[in-house]
Amino acid sequence: MSIIVLNSKGSDPEDFSNYVTENIEFPKNAEVCLVSAHINRKLLIAQEVQFSSQGNRLAFQYGRGNLLARTVGNSYTPHSPYSYEFHEDNRIFPVKFTTLGEVEAAANAYLNNALYTPISPLVGGWACDVPASGLFTLHNFQRIPDPVQSEGTTTLTDIFAVPGSNFSTSGINSTVTPVGGVTTTSIKVFVPPIPQNSWIICKSNSDKVSNFIDTNPLFNTDNGATVGAFPMNPTQTSQVNGGWNWLFQTFNFATKESARATRGGIITSNGSIINPNKGDQNNGTNSVLNKLSNDTDFSVWWQIVDYNEANGSVTINFYKRPVLADGGKAYTSQMDGAIQWGAVRTTPWIALAPSNIVIGMRPVNDIAGGTGYCIEGYAYLVNIASNTIIGAVLPATAGVPAQPGIMKVTDPLDLTEAAADKCNLYRHLPLYQGLTIGGGFGPSAEVAMNAIHHGDHDGLMPAAGQTGALDYTFGFGSLTPQDQVVEKFDVLNWTQINRATIGYALGFNSSWLRQTAANMVPAPGPGAAAELPLGQTIPLAHCTVVSLPDLPISGFFGNSTGTVAAGTLGLNSGGTSAPIIGVIPWALDNAPTREAAPIPGINRDSRGTFYSSPMENWIQLKNPTAFKLSSLRVKLTDELGMKGNICAGNTTITIKIKAPKTQDIDRGLTRQGN
Repeated sequence: MSIIVLNSKGSDPEDFSNYVTENIEFPKNAEVCLVSAHINRKLLIAQEVQFSSQGNRLAFQYGRGNLLARTVGNSYTPHSPYSYEFHEDNRIFPVKFTTLGEVEAAANAYLNNALYTPISPLVGGWACDVPASGLFTLHNFQRIPDPVQSEGTTTLTDIFAVPGSNFSTSGINSTVTPVGGVTTTSIKVFVPPIPQNSWIICKSNSDKVSNFIDTNPLFNTDNGATVGAFPMNPTQTSQVNGGWNWLFQTFNFATKESARATRGGIITSNGSIINPNKGDQNNGTNSVLNKLSNDTDFSVWWQIVDYNEANGSVTINFYKRPVLADGGKAYTSQMDGAIQWGAVRTTPWIALAPSNIVIGMRPVNDIAGGTGYCIEGYAYLVNIASNTIIGAVLPATAGVPAQPGIMKVTDPLDLTEAAADKCNLYRHLPLYQGLTIGGGFGPSAEVAMNAIHHGDHDGLMPAAGQTGALDYTFGFGSLTPQDQVVEKFDVLNWTQINRATIGYALGFNSSWLRQTAANMVPAPGPGAAAELPLGQTIPLAHCTVVSLPDLPISGFFGNSTGTVAAGTLGLNSGGTSAPIIGVIPWALDNAPTREAAPIPGINRDSRGTFYSSPMENWIQLKNPTAFKLSSLRVKLTDELGMKGNICAGNTTITIKIKAPKTQDIDRGLTRQGN
């Protein structure tokens, strides 16, 4: 027989693992029982809010969750749900706040951090509030780039050169080479002189290096522009609320086009919006530049298809690649599965002052046209000496037949677009900017990149109108069957929303909450408010259930079914299996209380309770063979299997392990194994 003492010191008192230097042996058909426990019950103070390691996750979805009942327009969900984990930098739990102002500041710091919020217009617009009512409230006012920010923020350190020739049959997915302004034997990337100080020139000194990528994520979703309208900023160096741009020096066309080899020269160059949905930034982005040889499912790009030597005009086509269906054959070439959505022919430049050609795309919410979120293509000429725009910006609506000039950002379940045309670009944020220079072009190529980036937010971007914006959906706790009846979350959203655990700490009784964009503004909109005053929630657990997840124990949590009519279907969770070893009741004198702010030396953070099992309730593991473990996990929950959030300090659990009883038939004796 073995006695094992498990302690949570330094870990979550309700969920922890202990490790041993010598393996714990479990004999065949072993039996275990709970001997005793020492648990510290939290004493709550009036203004305290506490995040535990298992109660700090806020889930978020931008858009309607009810995809089965949406209408034409913006009522689909183009963004994948994501979640925040509220924590301190050192990941020490619990995280405590003793004033409501601290809670407001912490929530705003997390939500407005571009690293945590992938949807660009939402960054910098969060303004969480705890009014006099004490109800924690989420607010947001979307932000858009202003004329200055529309110049872009590309920097040397963000540009990577990707080895490999364009249109090659071999892969280029070797180690990415950071250039950072340093000239090597094959790569040169540098900042052009003012006034082109917002551009980075990507120059290849070798035919074997013709691919570049900006690893700084791009601004996405909605830049505040109107489709077809291209107002200039005061300096005439960029359009207001611009996007992602590529600049070509026009002399390269004149000097290289006539002598270019087959499929060579700048004529085959293209720029891509890269979406590495495999989760590996470098590998995913490289694979796009290498014509999707690494199973990257889609991208959006432009390609130069024609150059008029007589007048210098250039024709650019814009393409998209639909999302591969599950199990679908991977794309094998740049044009495999490509669908054209735009075309533009630039103004002849030879008769004008020395000029460069800019090709661009930008993220727009097409409210007037009813398309919703889309990507718009365009091109224009700029004066080489002043970097100012010559003439008008040309939308990508040319071609025979004429092209729409915009590409709808859709959702897999959107009913307004054919399955073969769907391109759910925003399902896998972030986005990156790439450049491929045509093979054989050599060292004379000079192509620059420039873009508005996701991380450009400083909280000072102007506020945009919420008209036409999607709904905000928040997740606070595990979803129930009743939630699905009401909201009909699709499978793409359900998993992420269901991971939320922060509802108890912030006072949200509901598992989820949806609010329109118009009502999310700080004033006068009501925002997304909790049901209970912050810091006033009281744990209602009547007991603590002790589980050992590492052991093959068969236990169960029961649950009443409830009814749809009463709105209680699945409301109480439970109804699942669990490796339960024992149950610890809470004594009446240890009930949760709420006290004034603690006074050093008088008030305590917790009240300890010692529990000794009144009987040896042995649980049979029914393991067919002996086994050994080097660690054991202890999990404490309420009577429904949910995290209790009622413990503080250290938890100590003592268990016993023994071999089963055996019968010696020959001697007629009963023997206890050790």
